[in-house]
Amino acid sequence: MILIRADANEQIGTGHVMRCLSVAEALREKGEEVRFLTADHRGDGLITARGFETVCMDSGYTRMEEEPVLPVIRELAPGLLLTDSYYVTPGYFAALEGSVRTVYVDDGYVSFGRPEGILNYQIYADPASYDGYEEDALILGPSYAPLREAFRKLPPRQTGPVREVLITAGGSDPERISVKLLRELVPGRPGMHFHLVVGALNPALEGIRELADHLEQVTLHVNERDMAGLMRRCDLAVSAAGSTLYELCACGTPAVIFALADNQLPAVRAFAEQELMVSAGDCRGRSGFVSDLCGLFDELAADEQKRADFSKRMQERVDGCGAKRIAERLLASLC
Repeated sequence: MILIRADANEQIGTGHVMRCLSVAEALREKGEEVRFLTADHRGDGLITARGFETVCMDSGYTRMEEEPVLPVIRELAPGLLLTDSYYVTPGYFAALEGSVRTVYVDDGYVSFGRPEGILNYQIYADPASYDGYEEDALILGPSYAPLREAFRKLPPRQTGPVREVLITAGGSDPERISVKLLRELVPGRPGMHFHLVVGALNPALEGIRELADHLEQVTLHVNERDMAGLMRRCDLAVSAAGSTLYELCACGTPAVIFALADNQLPAVRAFAEQELMVSAGDCRGRSGFVSDLCGLFDELAADEQKRADFSKRMQERVDGCGAKRIAERLLASLC
């Protein structure tokens, strides 16, 4: 059995659980039992809907050193614990040493403890930044982006005029970017239809729903189940950073992207520097952010050749098979 430690709630969104679900499904395909270990029940719906059991510790998700993890490990005896949280501490991994093999999903460069393995699928992942780790303990780079099966090996995109546009600002959208984009990006672009994707945990969902209902050019998607199909349908996207960027790559959907948090800034910069997407930068504390983003959007929408070049490079970097590769590496580490 493999345990996955991840949470989803209104504060941190759904990204940690969603990417771990992709890994869990790939492990299940290979015959491995997987359960999710959570601090509370707020993410249960996402997890159980995909057919996985949860083990709730009734703890605070920000206080991981206080969690009763060890009793769960002793009871279930998993072969490996995969942890995906920004609230891990040196004490968390130290307490687990000798009890279970630990692998950490790292978006930056781990400096708070010593997990036995590191999974960092970010485009900027660099093995030189993990001192003391052997090569077989590192699972690095966008070829390991943990996407769902629907994103695997999609055909090349055929580029044409921009008629369908995807907008997504993450599961919880703490900066309320969705509302701002509905008000500023949608008007004045009559030839385009906008698909706004929001999570069910978004605290502003009812206000977004009311606003979208008054805009004929907008379709609201709450907890959209066929993101691969929607991304393939859309000609251009506006997206917050996160795992969504790798999904867009697999679909070859050109995008204007932005950061909602400090940990998203390296990815936004790297995607732009490698000429895979257009960066609108950090959305926080910028009064003219949405106006600037709209200008970048219009430039990219008007440049069909640039969008075609982006699509080709994106699909070359991410083929959607990352979760399968992760599962193979995790299972190999148990042998």
